[in-house]
Amino acid sequence: MELRTLSSRLTFTARFIVPVFWISIFGLLSMWLQITRTNIGVDFDDPKLLILVAWGIGTLFVLLVTARLKRVRTDAQNIYVSNYFREVVTPLANIRDVTESPLLNSVRVRFRDPTRFGAHIVFLPTIRLFGLGRSHPVVAELKELSRLSAGKKVSGLIG
Repeated sequence: MELRTLSSRLTFTARFIVPVFWISIFGLLSMWLQITRTNIGVDFDDPKLLILVAWGIGTLFVLLVTARLKRVRTDAQNIYVSNYFREVVTPLANIRDVTESPLLNSVRVRFRDPTRFGAHIVFLPTIRLFGLGRSHPVVAELKELSRLSAGKKVSGLIG
């Protein structure tokens, strides 16, 4: 079986372009507006302060969500996980659980034994039209591949 990409083509954009865009555009906006100060400190009624706080909180959220995204590919025996600088290969039998977050349209794969990327990874599956409210097929696919791979491992030890 050849390598099949499970993560979205938008993963690179979400991981690298969105944070740069968010940080630079809203950072420049907040710098342009410059926080005004009164003689007793910061003026909390000033909308400029609100923009700066929103930029800081938004930056933190964007970085927490996007920095952990991985590119994921699979074949019949292994799952290939990449952060675009390094790729880790681990057997499908190492998958403990696969869950999804419909809110962020992301899939989390938990491993039995940690990899170089830790005990779990998160990736964006391909985008589906009209998939709202239904589980992404990649979740069931990874669970099935893991189950089949674990079954081969067990039967190989017995036989």
